[in-house]
Amino acid sequence: MASFFIYILKWAISLALLYSLYGLFLRKETFHTFNRTVLLCILVLSMVMPFCVFTTSHETLTSSSFSQIETAITSSTFLSEGKSTSVAVYPEISVTPKAETSSFHLNLPRILILIYALGLVFFWLRYAVSFFSLAKVIAGSSKCKDSRLPKCATFLTNNKVQIPFSWFNWIVMNENDLKGPSSIIIHELTHVRRHHSLDMLLCDFASNMLWFLPFSWMLRHDMCDVHEYEADQAVMLSGANPTEYQMLLINNSTGSGLQPLANGFNQHSIKKRLVMMYRKQSSKMARLKVLYILPLAGIALAAFARPAIINDVSEVLKDEEAKAPLLLPSQIVSNPTQSLTEVQIVESIPLEENSEVASLEGSEADPVVLTVTVKEKGGDCLSKANVLIKDKDNRIICHGVTDLNGAATLKVPKGGETLQVSYAGFETFERKIGHLEKVEGTAFIIVDLAPGINVPTLTVVGSPVPVDTADTTPIPSKTESAKKETGSMDDAVFVIVESLPEWAGGTVAMANYISSEIKYPQMACIYREEANVTIEFVVDKYGNQLATKVSDIEDRTPLPQSTYDKAKDGDIYAQERISLHEDVLDQFKTEAKRVVRNLAGKWTPGTQRGEPVNCKMHVPISFVMETSVSH
Repeated sequence: MASFFIYILKWAISLALLYSLYGLFLRKETFHTFNRTVLLCILVLSMVMPFCVFTTSHETLTSSSFSQIETAITSSTFLSEGKSTSVAVYPEISVTPKAETSSFHLNLPRILILIYALGLVFFWLRYAVSFFSLAKVIAGSSKCKDSRLPKCATFLTNNKVQIPFSWFNWIVMNENDLKGPSSIIIHELTHVRRHHSLDMLLCDFASNMLWFLPFSWMLRHDMCDVHEYEADQAVMLSGANPTEYQMLLINNSTGSGLQPLANGFNQHSIKKRLVMMYRKQSSKMARLKVLYILPLAGIALAAFARPAIINDVSEVLKDEEAKAPLLLPSQIVSNPTQSLTEVQIVESIPLEENSEVASLEGSEADPVVLTVTVKEKGGDCLSKANVLIKDKDNRIICHGVTDLNGAATLKVPKGGETLQVSYAGFETFERKIGHLEKVEGTAFIIVDLAPGINVPTLTVVGSPVPVDTADTTPIPSKTESAKKETGSMDDAVFVIVESLPEWAGGTVAMANYISSEIKYPQMACIYREEANVTIEFVVDKYGNQLATKVSDIEDRTPLPQSTYDKAKDGDIYAQERISLHEDVLDQFKTEAKRVVRNLAGKWTPGTQRGEPVNCKMHVPISFVMETSVSH
């Protein structure tokens, strides 16, 4: 279902781009058959282009934006596809307020999709009514047996029809028009011989499917005009008197019983048709204007493009190494930003889940292209997720890091057995991979990261405190209450390891300890300040906790810009308020660091290939006031 809506969106973008300049360059030209071909090509190309996905060496702004739109569509609950398997993983400790979420809620993508579906039903019902009305008129007409009429069409007479029209091989008119000027018959025969009804079926299909797109209806109207121009041109070439034919059009400019699905004699603007008859013939060079389609088609394809496979892994490692100097060159940096406790894998290709001996069907000359997409369930894609493929000896044979769209594309040679997706602070997720079935040379796996259900969510909640009743006792400093960190880092520090360090009692015990020990700063309660603090530390190979520090702080209640402007102008009160705000942020950092330092002495070191190693850890802590939690 999600694929269908993504296709509709791509189709709409393609059609809008390809058709956008038709009116400026070609609509007023007199080569009507050529214009008809151009309109048909625009329709067909716009339908086909969404299936043409190319790769680019670098991610473009258009492809990045469209990928985010695709993610928003596919993340909707009722658009999920495929089966899923839940696997519990080690959660990063996050002290955040517990939020209750409903199993179904409306968001913008869902609302827009529902509106589209309702519109789709309405326009197709309207089309069905028009179709049966047309069929009823044709069925109620009598076949004309006049031998003088051309045999290439079936002529029907119906005195209730005031305006002649044609549909596929049928031409319907009343007896007076049948006995009248031959120009009417020539006009309708042109519609039949040139199969204009097929064009209208294609236009009606596009306009009904893309009912929300004005360009689809404008293209349909232009196609109708081109049909009438072709029929009028055929009448003029047959030797008909131009003045008499124009008067015939004017005399038939009024009437009822028009059939919107058929080609009517006066169905479209008489004025435009009369003007086109007297327009000077366009030069052949004017046909070159159609080349405007090429750059616009390129823009559409660029929007649908995907980043190419990264062949030079050393360049990626060099960039990542600069961001985390402690990381070994053979590893890939992870930058965790979410607190996630469950992984769901949605498999769009067959996998042998319980296969004891499994390998990827690839070779050095013809590797399997594997695209792994990592995203938060019901949310955005996750970047900087580490994706590894290991062989049967647990050696890394290829690796990658997800981009801003949460996607990592790997070239997997023969011998790939295990997929590993990992974040620092989480138990490494691994799974045996069976023989992957190629889909146009590429295999796809979606790793859907979702908030955990069984792991308790911790909250540091502050209650508003009046100034005169506040406890002014300062928060213990690290020298007073924090345990001393001992040990030394004589080896490199890993960010990704096979087995992460574990606190005595496990994750839940550590979360409960932090929840019971941490205190909301009194000054922050008075001024109702909130913040998110991330503490970083290293657990060395001996189980010592080292280098505890604040790696990041997010101010959840920043001061308004006007306060800083007033401070620059010399406002003493504004300056004092800024100073107090900075002091509160320092208290948040001090308290978070104090509690995390107290975790020292209870760690079991992490291991890599069975050997204990130094490992970097992150603990994000959120300080939230009661009113924020309740809402």
